[in-house]
Amino acid sequence: MLKEKGKAFILLGDFNSPYQVQKEDWGLGFVTVLGVGDKSASLYNTWYDLPQNERYSHSYGKQKTALDHIVIAPTLYDAKGIEYKPNSLKRFEAPYLLDEKGNPKRWQISDRGKGKHLGEGYSDHFPVTAIFHTLKD
Repeated sequence: MLKEKGKAFILLGDFNSPYQVQKEDWGLGFVTVLGVGDKSASLYNTWYDLPQNERYSHSYGKQKTALDHIVIAPTLYDAKGIEYKPNSLKRFEAPYLLDEKGNPKRWQISDRGKGKHLGEGYSDHFPVTAIFHTLKD
């Protein structure tokens, strides 16, 4: 279990693991690995601020998963110093990042992904953002 008492820290990035187990054969979910859950846990995954059907940053075919995470220490929601703004987690979906089906416009590579980049597309993940602010004394 990752725990730094009294320290403010943020874990963020593409952890290539869903926030919870998606299927029996998918492996451990991020919640299982780090013990991330509700705000009473030692760490808080900001995906839990969104409704279940909105918790994704990656889509492949019809499956949508949350592989990218912003996980915060309890000191970032204790009403002291720097604070995570509740419910501020967002998936950044600018029109230029979307394909015709509304999925991330992934980079285009010739020869079925084995050749050269064609100069089109961006990523197979949507960026995720959250707001942090300081509190007045």
